[in-house]
Amino acid sequence: MKHGAGPLLLALVAALFACGLLAVRSWKIDHDYSIDFQAYWLGGQRLASGHAADLYAPGGGEASGTPRQLVAGEFKNIPLVATAFMPLSRLPYLTAKRVFWWINLAAVAATALVLALGVLPAHWGSGWQRFLLALAALAVMAPTHIALRHAQTTPLITLLFSGALALALRGRDAAAGLLLAGALLVKWPAWSLAAADLLRGRKHALLAWTAGLAGGVALSLILFGPALHITYLQGVVENAGTVMTGHNNQSVAAVVTRLTGDAPVYDWTPRPLAPVARGLSAVLSLTLLLIVAVALWRSRQRASTRRSRRLEFAAASAAGLVVLPLAWDHYFMLL
Repeated sequence: MKHGAGPLLLALVAALFACGLLAVRSWKIDHDYSIDFQAYWLGGQRLASGHAADLYAPGGGEASGTPRQLVAGEFKNIPLVATAFMPLSRLPYLTAKRVFWWINLAAVAATALVLALGVLPAHWGSGWQRFLLALAALAVMAPTHIALRHAQTTPLITLLFSGALALALRGRDAAAGLLLAGALLVKWPAWSLAAADLLRGRKHALLAWTAGLAGGVALSLILFGPALHITYLQGVVENAGTVMTGHNNQSVAAVVTRLTGDAPVYDWTPRPLAPVARGLSAVLSLTLLLIVAVALWRSRQRASTRRSRRLEFAAASAAGLVVLPLAWDHYFMLL
């Protein structure tokens, strides 16, 4: 793309259109089925009020300030994550959700800036052109609209992903690993990028991953003790081998379950995987992982090129998203 006023104006028009579409589709936030932010806000409130022991307990509802009564285990992260929502929990629920909307919007803009300065090829235009094009691409996507409307943490994790890729392209594997460890403390799909680093033999990245994860878990244990973490792990174990068939779960397991059986697309209750769906999901997931692993292994001699590293990041991210039992539609911002 050539530099000049014409391409810059086109990029500006594209960014304005995309941001307008984002605002139209995500501004309405008071949906009572936006359960995740209710769990975040309630979790922060419980910590702030000295009731950390109730973090994974049922609760909420009109008396507590949330639209819905939440079942046990609705908070899905380790206790440390809830500390980030303690300041927001001091605000009324809808006010806090709107503040988080703006935080996520800022994260989208920051991601576009990181992509423009550290990831996109220089021949795509000036820094401003690359920023506007990246912003347009992010703002036009339905996953971004969903993430902002429901006040998800995905835009913040996307910022960590883009920062990690920008650092990796500069050869700063340790710093990239630390960012991805932070992402993994909140969202599990980042695990596949650690696997890619393992296949590539990037020792500094793997050490940073390990140190970052261990540090985060250790801090959580110091602050909250083992009991809450045992409750968290029990919830993970209880949901292992289950699938939610709701239409916005785009994992291999969910898609196979919907295609091979009578699975309601408006059901977000974990249900056991049928034997046929379990077997087919395992075969498809392992095949996908094997294809990506072989591709990374065979192209290891080109691992230092920017193009190869970008493709590796995309392939590993995609595999990590869909082979887990949950791949909510807003997760696809990460690609």
